[in-house]
Amino acid sequence: MLDFETGSDRVRLVPDSTGRIHALIASSRTERVYHVTVSDNSVSGPEIVRGDVSPERIDGASDRAGTIHVLMDSEHLLLEHGTWRTSDHTPWAGTGIVPSWAGFVPGAPELVWAFEVDGADLGASMRMDIFGFGGYGGGIIWPWFTRGSRLVLASEAHPDCWNVIGLPGRLDSWPIAFAAGPHKDVHVSYFTSLGGMLQDPAPHYAHLRAGELAPDPAKDPEARQLRIGGRTLRLQNIIGHRLPSPDPDTGPSSGPIAVDPQSGTVLLGMGLLLRGDMYTDAPGASLAGSTGYRAHTAPAGRDAFHALQDGSYRLLTGHEWSAPLKLGEPATASFWGTPWGAVDLAGTGDGKALAVWPVARGIAGRWVAWDAPNATEAKPPDTPMWPLQDPKQPEPFEPVHIVIAPPERDQSLERIADVLVTDSRKETEFRRTTIFDTFMSRIALHPPVSELVGRIVEARADRVLAGLAGATAESIECDITAFDIATPATILYWDVETRLEWTLRVRGRTGTVRASASERTWLWPSEDIIGRVVRDALRQAGEEIDRTLRELLATPEG
Repeated sequence: MLDFETGSDRVRLVPDSTGRIHALIASSRTERVYHVTVSDNSVSGPEIVRGDVSPERIDGASDRAGTIHVLMDSEHLLLEHGTWRTSDHTPWAGTGIVPSWAGFVPGAPELVWAFEVDGADLGASMRMDIFGFGGYGGGIIWPWFTRGSRLVLASEAHPDCWNVIGLPGRLDSWPIAFAAGPHKDVHVSYFTSLGGMLQDPAPHYAHLRAGELAPDPAKDPEARQLRIGGRTLRLQNIIGHRLPSPDPDTGPSSGPIAVDPQSGTVLLGMGLLLRGDMYTDAPGASLAGSTGYRAHTAPAGRDAFHALQDGSYRLLTGHEWSAPLKLGEPATASFWGTPWGAVDLAGTGDGKALAVWPVARGIAGRWVAWDAPNATEAKPPDTPMWPLQDPKQPEPFEPVHIVIAPPERDQSLERIADVLVTDSRKETEFRRTTIFDTFMSRIALHPPVSELVGRIVEARADRVLAGLAGATAESIECDITAFDIATPATILYWDVETRLEWTLRVRGRTGTVRASASERTWLWPSEDIIGRVVRDALRQAGEEIDRTLRELLATPEG
């Protein structure tokens, strides 16, 4: 794609609406930024965007009109009528605020800017960080008062509306990755943390739907007004979901973002798939020890995704990654150079993706194609999807995930039980608590309660009906009046409890199924203990269903 002696270079790939990909290449040796256009069978360029520069970061975007925009650190350039020119059209222009980091949301139909600013410029709360140095024999620590930094998003249509992540809090918000969805929505991955010795980055995710970047008094009635540099900015607060802690075997839950252009399914890093506010970490299980570090991802269409990691390619279909395919070995001519800033991947949304990486004498690229329209990959398995944490209800501990394998209907039996399930519970949320009913985390169940109970009753009813002489199809109503999972605690122990109560109606008669189980722990109400108690109660309920149905069916209808 470009022939030069590589060092610590930067490459950013920008797809446009015609299926071409624009490569922005910042060469550290020549101190120039180049533009190369790649189509199916050709490479045009290079043309020089700017000389005598060596930016720390480079980013690009294609707007609705097809104009290519470039950010070199915080300097904005655009390509108009075949000529590159500097533009002061940025959300921070005229404010006196200089972002420490700036980029675009890739794929957004109108330009959406993301940038990091000093919290003091936004009136963020003061906090105290702790810094220090030294070793085992002694050291020095000192406090440092700061307002931290904040990540901001602003659209080209509403540059005076700054959407600030974590504005009223005391934590920094740092960018990880961004992507645009098929409905003009924006997906954001970011860290929050204190600074200094208390730094502990926590990955978060925010989904901003169409219109949420515009001024919206109803959404944020307490938004601040900031008058600065002759401009009046509206500061709207954005809060996102905290992501689950990563599994040591499947890698981090943060990383690049890729969004399917039709369904809106989100791949976060290489281990999390998100659909709406639900997620699964099933893809991480197929990485075979790879952590997803230094990965680049892109949509392939039909909920499949490309990934490039350290010069190796993978394809995600269903919930499983393919084996790695080596495309090339990233390397630089300079012993002191680093290749990773010049590795990138971009997709065209129709199954094709362009992978690039540095070699000693330039930047190499390779198209990868997956025939999405004619793909016949198997449908994704019935993998549990769990709710993301509610940003308005922080959880001190990781949520509990209980997966129950409901009984399968016996294929040798005629399916003559038609079960209608009604959930009449007033409280449908399961909570793990400690003393004084203090909330610790949610308890999530898969499958959902109504589906689980329905499948249990169906399987049991089929067997009971099969044992009756001359049995015909029966309609059975099941009303769930209680399905409780709780962890009441004293200062010494927890009692893990499950209580079930279901009402069965058949042939005009009514019976009640009751079951309960409990286990005491002096250590911790763990996922294993809670799951064991729930399964024990469900086992008892299954036995009670058999007994109750036999009694209800013993007398002929009418």
